Amino acid sequence: MNKLRLFSLMGGISLAIAFIISCSSEGGGINQGGGDSSSGSDVSSNSDVGGDSSSSFGDAISSSDASGSSSSDADVSSSGGGSISSSDADVSSSDAGISSSGGGSISSSDADGGGKGNDIDNYRTVTIGGQTWMAENLDYAVEGSKCYDNNPANCDIYGRLYDWATAMGLPPSCNSNSCSSQIQSPHRGICPLGWHIPSYGEWNILIDYAGEFRTDDYGFSALLGGFGSSGITDSFHYVGDYGYWWNAGEFGSDGAYEHNIGSDSMGSGTNGKSNLFSVRCLQN
Repeated sequence: MNKLRLFSLMGGISLAIAFIISCSSEGGGINQGGGDSSSGSDVSSNSDVGGDSSSSFGDAISSSDASGSSSSDADVSSSGGGSISSSDADVSSSDAGISSSGGGSISSSDADGGGKGNDIDNYRTVTIGGQTWMAENLDYAVEGSKCYDNNPANCDIYGRLYDWATAMGLPPSCNSNSCSSQIQSPHRGICPLGWHIPSYGEWNILIDYAGEFRTDDYGFSALLGGFGSSGITDSFHYVGDYGYWWNAGEFGSDGAYEHNIGSDSMGSGTNGKSNLFSVRCLQN
């Protein structure tokens, strides 16, 4: 009888020990993040995030965000730049102020720091001998263009002055090197869409039709904006006495054709591409 009681007592102790061990294994400890894993807590430890999220955004990331983020969420860079849609990054050809031959994708809103820009609706036009010309000098503010005497008020009157490469929408190196292979026919340059820098021959058509016309004959309104020279210091000459306009054609590596009108004369010639002359655009 004593042996039976001892056996029962030992069995009870064994069952108690087994129950305690079972409870300790099933109860679930608290993870490193401080949340009870059996309760489905959203709080996760730093190690759960994985270290790929950007600290620059400053947003709290839950364990569900960090462990199951889609590829679209993961594409955002640490700098916060993200991806740029085509509507934000692209500039349409209709807005571009510089033709494709000039490597340009500069829209008038980006490049135009003042003046009338390169929208033809901002300019008066005139038809002479079957050609339709601007009746004003171009006033499109692009890098490399200048106002006479660097005075913005002169741009309002005479338009802007451009070196040849800038007028043509070509790289600056074209002022000292031949870029004849990049000249199109017609060549838009910085003219409005549907207009172009006139060729030497097209200027001569105007002269042959109009003869030795003066500044306001035929409504051409040849504004005598003078010219400029770029160097260590800019210099400007002959405003009100002469006007000089670029042609689309080259003359050697550092020269280009120009036409000029004075108060009592008309002429044409060649000049250094780095000089600053006016631009008149001709309709295609």
